[in-house]
Amino acid sequence: MGVFQIWHIEFLDKKSKIYFEKLRLHQRILCSYSSYPKSNETTYHMGWQGYNFGSDFLNKHLKKINIKKFYSLDLSCRTNWYNELKNFRPWDKVKTTKTGRSK
Repeated sequence: MGVFQIWHIEFLDKKSKIYFEKLRLHQRILCSYSSYPKSNETTYHMGWQGYNFGSDFLNKHLKKINIKKFYSLDLSCRTNWYNELKNFRPWDKVKTTKTGRSK
């Protein structure tokens, strides 16, 4: 059993980081590798237990998670959680005014 994916996620706010941590603990798929208390950044790693895990659970909760940046190092074939986070575009959630600027 080894590490197959390493993710570094920077959340927009502390609330999103805490919410993602609760999901992570509930599913026991990702291990927290490094957490930086004064920032909203965390590095995770995932081994065999997360391989091909259903993305429907994460997909239900992505609307409550504000991700600023997502970096990954994939050492194996893609998993569903990886694909959902990689394809997630937080700017789609930003409400814009009539001039096109975000609120």
